[in-house]
Amino acid sequence: MNEKEWVADGVPVRLGRIDESPWLALDRTLSEVGDACLRWLMAGFSVRWVSGRQMGGLDGVFAQFAAAWQFPPFFGWNLAAFDECLREVDINQVVPPGRGYVVVLFDAGSVLVGEEPDLPPLVRAMSYAHEVYSKPIIRGEWWDRPALPFHVVLHMGRDHARRWEDAGVSLSWLDQESDGMAIDGLRNPRRSLSFPSTKHATTNGRHPNELSHISCGVVFQN
Repeated sequence: MNEKEWVADGVPVRLGRIDESPWLALDRTLSEVGDACLRWLMAGFSVRWVSGRQMGGLDGVFAQFAAAWQFPPFFGWNLAAFDECLREVDINQVVPPGRGYVVVLFDAGSVLVGEEPDLPPLVRAMSYAHEVYSKPIIRGEWWDRPALPFHVVLHMGRDHARRWEDAGVSLSWLDQESDGMAIDGLRNPRRSLSFPSTKHATTNGRHPNELSHISCGVVFQN
């Protein structure tokens, strides 16, 4: 099957397309998006999630992404270092790519509110990561890799779209019918994810976005 046409149960075709816009959006409940994340994980994608509510400033952005993508200890906590680390997670070999990378940004309408000048550089960094991963590396070295999809899925209401579009995002909305997004439960309901809140989390002592490669329950608590 052509890689650009690949799809599995509950997985949007566009999530596996290298030539698709990196920016996708979902206007769904937290639990529905949690179930979608697990479907994508089970289909072979490397999924990480971050909390927009914890990204009121760039320090919060860096903290969320550094934990989710396991940036190296020498991460410089600035936009240039963020840009570099985000497009080298495969080289650092801490996040296996699987069928492609997906970062789910919960409560995306809360990101950098009141810090509007910082949003376009953040958008450019993630768009550039998509561009880098969309090209294969073939040099006969250990870091060679095929072209990979890289997508950012914004979890938010449609009333927040304009702000992201003004920052340079070309949004593509995932819908129920054409993208296989019918949220009808998983075949094994005990493996579903629950996301009632994004403020705090308990996952046996580990940060929830470090568990995104594991098919297990993650419960966010108030």
